[in-house]
Amino acid sequence: MAAVSRSRRRIADIYVIEADGTRERLVAHAGGDDPSSDLRSSFSPDGSALVFAGRVGGSGAKDLYTVRDDGSVLTRLTGGDGARSDYWSPLWSPDGRRILSARSGVHGLAVMNADGSGVRTVADDGPATWLSGGTVLAWQGTESR
Repeated sequence: MAAVSRSRRRIADIYVIEADGTRERLVAHAGGDDPSSDLRSSFSPDGSALVFAGRVGGSGAKDLYTVRDDGSVLTRLTGGDGARSDYWSPLWSPDGRRILSARSGVHGLAVMNADGSGVRTVADDGPATWLSGGTVLAWQGTESR
């Protein structure tokens, strides 16, 4: 289970904890100071890593990151292309090969490979989920692309 905690300064941290409440451990400092930020995370299908949106290291845009469930190997997936997009509500595909996320700047739902490559906008903004083992997306929106 993953949880987000905010300090008095409203800096978000992401913790992993066993379902029985034991073995709580800090896995990432998600950063940011907006108390309304969406800091949802999603476990990889095998449970070994999380994907989350955050401002790690004080970056201006909210980018996507992965981190192993023990807090090692923090990897920035987005932001290297100079795009000033904020990402939020990432969701790993059931097969673990792709990540779905909402994003601003180019407004829409983005799908990318699990390593952050191949980012493309596939639909208008809206709640979305994976279907059919990760081969189909369902979303609520006004138009497709």
